[in-house]
Amino acid sequence: MDIPTGLSESQIDDELYFKSDFCYLAGIPKQTVFKRHSAFTRIRFIDTGLMEGANDRDDVVKQYYLSSDCLNSLRTLRPVNVEKRVFGHLFIIAGSALMPGALLMSVKAAIQSGAGLVTAFAPGSIVSSLSAQVPEAMWIPLPETNFGTISAQAGDVILSYANNATAIMAGPGLGLSRDTEMVIQEILQKINLPILLDADTLVPRVLEVIQKGKHNAKQIVLTPHLGEFLRMTKLVEFTFNPENLVNMVKNIGATVVLKGAMTRICDGEKIYINTRGGPVFSRGGSGDILAGIIGAQLAQGLGDVTVASALGVTIHGMAGEYLARDRGQIMVRTTEVLDYLPKVIR
Repeated sequence: MDIPTGLSESQIDDELYFKSDFCYLAGIPKQTVFKRHSAFTRIRFIDTGLMEGANDRDDVVKQYYLSSDCLNSLRTLRPVNVEKRVFGHLFIIAGSALMPGALLMSVKAAIQSGAGLVTAFAPGSIVSSLSAQVPEAMWIPLPETNFGTISAQAGDVILSYANNATAIMAGPGLGLSRDTEMVIQEILQKINLPILLDADTLVPRVLEVIQKGKHNAKQIVLTPHLGEFLRMTKLVEFTFNPENLVNMVKNIGATVVLKGAMTRICDGEKIYINTRGGPVFSRGGSGDILAGIIGAQLAQGLGDVTVASALGVTIHGMAGEYLARDRGQIMVRTTEVLDYLPKVIR
């Protein structure tokens, strides 16, 4: 179907539309399908050659549909005479005694997503057990609190290595604590690199540093799901429409990847919509893997944070669809999606 029966450009009735398992959009995707944050159905796009020029429409907010074509730049051979540092060095600051798995998933995803080097910074008590599982990464122990989260002194250790990095990713499994907030605020203020913030770093005090421009980061991308978006902005609810999202992100002053059934990437001017993935990602750890994939694109210098986010979201979504087709959506593990990353760009 070109559009679910019962939906129109002028009105959406929550009850009176045809609830399909899949909706195949042919020609040019209709905006009514993307009006809200959640998806009506699993959306697939059939490119019949009409998309070229479709983005010239004079809409209030420019919205773009992400297709697999955006990955064409990755579907090439790497140069022969090249060494690992050419493909970037990603620093990952994540994990705690209670949530070491989040860090592990992010590191595995980054290693497998093209970064030349990955260094993981984590509380010292968990480094030895995790490092043996991903020997390709370098592991740096950080000072920690009695609760197994990084302490405020961890910032000094991270900063002492900062000249080696090309991008920084932080958040998965760090835990919510004032010490963690202080470390992330210090990194934002003192490191001039692209920085991705996810999960437990998405809190009001950190957002305040970004909004007020009290940072030295080269570029910033935030990757919240709706709950984290509400937490960091102190909103009780968010009425979703393109204009609201653009205005909110413009006020924040960073690129935002708002994760959901439809993931939207917004830079404060434009919105890029991704429908790939689906309910196979409705399980713990999916966001940690996505953060690692995007972080690897940032470290390689593959465009600005918006481009890197679009690449990462598309890679993650397509790999999830391959996993669901092959293994189903229910009886699978989150990390199984990593096995399908190579298929996305081959």
